Amino acid sequence: WERNYEEGLTKINMRAEWSASSDRCSALHFLARARGASRVLEIGSFCGVGALVLAEALPADGEVQVLELDPFVVQFGRRFQLKSLSGSKIKSAVGPALPALEGLAREAKAGRAKPFDLVIVDADKEGMQEYFDLLWSSPNLLSEDAVVCV
Repeated sequence: WERNYEEGLTKINMRAEWSASSDRCSALHFLARARGASRVLEIGSFCGVGALVLAEALPADGEVQVLELDPFVVQFGRRFQLKSLSGSKIKSAVGPALPALEGLAREAKAGRAKPFDLVIVDADKEGMQEYFDLLWSSPNLLSEDAVVCV
């Protein structure tokens, strides 16, 4: 990952250990299943391991919406998502999380999008409070019994 950064392929110097571990994947899968989630938002996805596990836990009509800053890691993860039966459930928005989240909030408020049942916030640590506040203050962005994990 360091070489990708040095060559200008990634916007930030990433590390392999940022990828979701086996334990984290098991926990995400369990949480999505136990909550009966059908729509999940992941803010910060790195190469999409967690998103793919979440997609596999959702019903056939489920959706994982990913907000990820770096286009390189989205493309990297997409190769693996295309090999999975559940990969088509993942929709990615590339760029800074806050404007994308504000757009999702506008869509939800206008009734043009279903609310999220589960949200995983694992993006830039400096923005987490702002993301959390926006999630909780935006009408219809979260389902009645949504779970937000920070």
